[in-house]
Amino acid sequence: MKKETGKLFNTYIFDLYGTLVDIHTDESKDVLWDTLAGIYAAYGSDYTSSELHEAYDKVCKDEEHHLIKLMKVWHPEMELKHPEIDLTRVFARLLLEAENIHDTDTTISGKDIRTLSIVEIAQSDWAHFVSNTFRIISRDRLKCYENTVKTLQHLRACGCKTYLLSNAQGSFTRSELEMTGLLPYLDGVYISSEKQIKKPQPEFLEKLIKEYSIDKSTAVMVGNDMFSDMSIATACGVNGVYLNTFELDRKTINSQMKQIGAVKENIKIVMDGDIIHLIK
Repeated sequence: MKKETGKLFNTYIFDLYGTLVDIHTDESKDVLWDTLAGIYAAYGSDYTSSELHEAYDKVCKDEEHHLIKLMKVWHPEMELKHPEIDLTRVFARLLLEAENIHDTDTTISGKDIRTLSIVEIAQSDWAHFVSNTFRIISRDRLKCYENTVKTLQHLRACGCKTYLLSNAQGSFTRSELEMTGLLPYLDGVYISSEKQIKKPQPEFLEKLIKEYSIDKSTAVMVGNDMFSDMSIATACGVNGVYLNTFELDRKTINSQMKQIGAVKENIKIVMDGDIIHLIK
């Protein structure tokens, strides 16, 4: 690593969940699928909670396959190994493709639901409402780590640039950035669902680097996942800081580093997972 932790880089590229914020979600909750089934019924699409959950999983997989095929056409030079779907399309398809439907006067954007396309529904306020409902009910905890804001404030006060590179859904992650108060401390936000690819696909980080003209030699990727955050940093020739918020032992961490082909000199390990070590 060209610079030790505590010695500032020019550019910091952060993971979000488990790095800047502490979060826990549980998408298996009965109340989640019961509530969503009730929403769909109100818009003319009838599911039991278990039917909806099963259909959701199926559509997610189908959307991944569909995205991979599209990328072969859009970007034939890139092999998409890590696609990221947009859940608003999933929720739109679940509405339009329900096996059991009933007549309803309920509309979306003032129009008859059955006359709308998947894209139109996915881009509607309805889809964002359902997406955020999904997230709010499944989310048990969301808060910044103790030293997150202090660290970001310090970095920006020192003239450093700070960016976000997150495997996430724009439809609710942008709301969570606002809720946690992090948005003002970021010079740019890259969310995987909005770029159709996710970490550790190198092109995801390369897109951010190119858009903001980032000098790789003075940049660092900060994250808590070796196979996602440190792997993409290694693939792109960027230094890394690994925050051990999963509380793994040193042997496991070293094993993971070998698996991703990381060079120890290019990755700093913060064993206690505290982001404050970036500036201390």
